[in-house]
Amino acid sequence: MALLHSVLSPVLSWMRLYSLMYIFSTGLLAVVAVLTVRKVWYSHRLSCFSKPQARSWLLGHLGQIQSTEEGLQQMDDLVKTYKHSCCWFLGPFYHLIRLFHPDYVKPLLMAPASMTVKKGLIYHHLQPWLGHSVLISNGEVWSRKRRLLTPAFHFDILKSYITIFNSSSKIMHVRYTQPCIQLCTKQFLVFVTI
Repeated sequence: MALLHSVLSPVLSWMRLYSLMYIFSTGLLAVVAVLTVRKVWYSHRLSCFSKPQARSWLLGHLGQIQSTEEGLQQMDDLVKTYKHSCCWFLGPFYHLIRLFHPDYVKPLLMAPASMTVKKGLIYHHLQPWLGHSVLISNGEVWSRKRRLLTPAFHFDILKSYITIFNSSSKIMHVRYTQPCIQLCTKQFLVFVTI
């Protein structure tokens, strides 16, 4: 026991504890300062975009629109209110620009591959499903894959398949609507008879 006390006493002395707390608090203060400066810089850079009312300064717009039908209606109202674009803050440090109008989206889609960086929350979650596809890939890999795919979707090539597309879509429409109508009428009859 004396050996354990002699080993731990210098480590747990007040001076060492004070220095550890000082180092930890200085590091925490530096991280908060860097993140605050980053938020102010992004807020200034994105001030040209209109912003919907946020819940709080800390959470921003996080959780305002849910993945439900009501959330889709809220998104539709958002598009009606902000016709071209708006800025969205997910938490204090993640900024998102939502583009609604085709004139705003076109320059982004026409930008060279070296300018468009595909990193972030959405692409990271899609990678297990899509692998390194055209949607996920970046830079020269994206350019090469797009050059290979573009001729396959040229209008002149797809023109000969229009009749096949139309007949297939009519068949699919009939097959999907018939069971739905039958199911709805059965449920209605059950509801009426009870």
